[in-house]
Amino acid sequence: MLYILHFLVFSFEFSHVVVEKSCITLYYVQMFAQLLQAPQEEADSIIKERFPVPRLVVCDQYGSQARFLLAKLNPSVTYDSDSPPPPGGDMIFTDDASFQVFMEHLQRLAVQ
Repeated sequence: MLYILHFLVFSFEFSHVVVEKSCITLYYVQMFAQLLQAPQEEADSIIKERFPVPRLVVCDQYGSQARFLLAKLNPSVTYDSDSPPPPGGDMIFTDDASFQVFMEHLQRLAVQ
């Protein structure tokens, strides 16, 4: 059985700037704001049907919540790994344990 623990709605930097600068007075920008709101509304409707209820993460590019997306895309490069990030890549600051660390911990607990 598959459980979805995080449901992520990601917006790029441009969309975040338009909404944050309160440029919602023009008609075409209002339509753009509705376009940005549609994925979140769809995510809300999907989450209502799920059990266990996944956590909804709404994040913007370079925002504090973007680490959820980065950790899922490349969980092997973190702040405590010895290898540097790939060229053009970002360092991922996350508190999530890697799957390998989690499995090693479970194995140690099972042996005790």
